Amino acid sequence: VLEQPGYLAIYKFCKSANAKDAALVADCVAVAKMMASSGSMNVRHSAISLLESLLPAGPEKDSVGARARSLDWQIQQIGSLEGRLANDTRVTTVYTQALQESGNETDAVYAVLRSQGIALEPPAGWQPTQAAPSGP
Repeated sequence: VLEQPGYLAIYKFCKSANAKDAALVADCVAVAKMMASSGSMNVRHSAISLLESLLPAGPEKDSVGARARSLDWQIQQIGSLEGRLANDTRVTTVYTQALQESGNETDAVYAVLRSQGIALEPPAGWQPTQAAPSGP
């Protein structure tokens, strides 16, 4: 998923970090948290996947799992609008205006989903139809 070499290197390095090196794991978690708030859906997805693998069981990991589920929903929903995003000027305009205003892909995707009446959070019980790729 990560196409930029720097992000890929971080992902691979942190995925292989020795769990006994608490300082390194903490640094990797901090970096993954920053990446998870990126404006790129792909970087967010990979960062959330990395967080899921680094965090111990508990409320924080559960919260990250919920974020992963929401992100999978959003990616699936924007994917279902792919044809309209490319060919319907009303949808394209929403995307490009939001992208110009915010400068990030995630906000533009949210704007399109909202404009089409699609919730940003999945319905209760929803699960991805196929597992989204975890990591690069």
